Amino acid sequence: MTDVAVIGGGMIGSAAARHLAEAGAGVTLIGVAENNRHGVFASHYDEARVIRRTDADPVWSDLAVQAIGRYADIQERSGIRFHDPCGHIRCDLPEGSPKSVLQAVRSISGGLGAGVSEVRAGDIRESHPYLHFDASSVLQVEEAPAGIINPRLLVLAQQILAARAGAVLVDQAGHAVRRAGGHFVVETSGESIQARQVLVCTGPHTNDFGLTPEPLPIDVRPETVLLIETPPRVVERLSGMPGIIWNFNHRPPVEYAYVLPPVVYPDRKTYLKIGADNDRDLSVETLEQKRAYMTSPGSQTTASYLRELIDELIPSVRGLPQRTKPCLLTYSPKRYPIVDEVAPDWFVAVAGCGKAAKSSDQIGKLAADAVLRREWTEPFSPDVFRLTAAAG
Repeated sequence: MTDVAVIGGGMIGSAAARHLAEAGAGVTLIGVAENNRHGVFASHYDEARVIRRTDADPVWSDLAVQAIGRYADIQERSGIRFHDPCGHIRCDLPEGSPKSVLQAVRSISGGLGAGVSEVRAGDIRESHPYLHFDASSVLQVEEAPAGIINPRLLVLAQQILAARAGAVLVDQAGHAVRRAGGHFVVETSGESIQARQVLVCTGPHTNDFGLTPEPLPIDVRPETVLLIETPPRVVERLSGMPGIIWNFNHRPPVEYAYVLPPVVYPDRKTYLKIGADNDRDLSVETLEQKRAYMTSPGSQTTASYLRELIDELIPSVRGLPQRTKPCLLTYSPKRYPIVDEVAPDWFVAVAGCGKAAKSSDQIGKLAADAVLRREWTEPFSPDVFRLTAAAG
């Protein structure tokens, strides 16, 4: 019998398991490794994600501030370096544009203190001559600790610390949860695990198995990202490149893109990554569709417009080889994670809404605090993350 069974060994589940174990709870973390035989996929199968504190939404900004503030401690204690503080550039439409959120971004950036400055697109050419933003754009330049993280390594670091604090890691897929008297039984692909409480952190697979009392109101969307193979001469030219969030209005229906500097992937090649929006020509409603999508090259329609975008922003990469990578993103109705007790002692922490990687440690902490019934100390209401509030 374990105190808490955490189902899902991704970024949020691994963070929650660490926080629970380090608080003294008995924890069993149930989650399969990458390339598993069960056909279950996670959002952290990647080498780079943008991290920054600047945002147009104060909740997402605060989640990032809290999580990023713990990176150094996690790295030091785990011995795993997952954070590259290479900086960040956020590009926004100028005030007066119908879809500009610049005023909200300025309000949040102004409260972050030193390390964030506003410049015009032309001013960035001296320090980053390879970037070609529209001349009317307004940029927020954020210094370290903004930059990028390796999500695979962050998950590894969280699990190392969780295990060190006493958590048991089970390399199995969770198939069902049921009550049995005063406790729960989690059926996995290989065994049955008994627990007094359950925390479900299974992202896009949350409604594919019997892991919650009722299906959650989440929307799973496919997203294809484009990887541009960058040879040493281009890597040198892009030296010092930060992570980028790019908002624009000249390529409808796409309105934004995120771009990451060149990093080395498991195939030992170096790639620059760009992603934007969702695949509008593909569906992933069933488990079979998700598995088929995640073992495919993704949408070539998406890849086509991503190529046009990256060639426009960074002309230095024109003509370089490319490949695509499929992803699954999970959204809640209010575009915040759902962190809630959906039935007595039955908790969920799901729906990263495409923005959770940088904030996963804080989302996991909120989930752990809920399980431990700790007093809420955050600057915003817990209703932001409750299932009933999100669904209503």
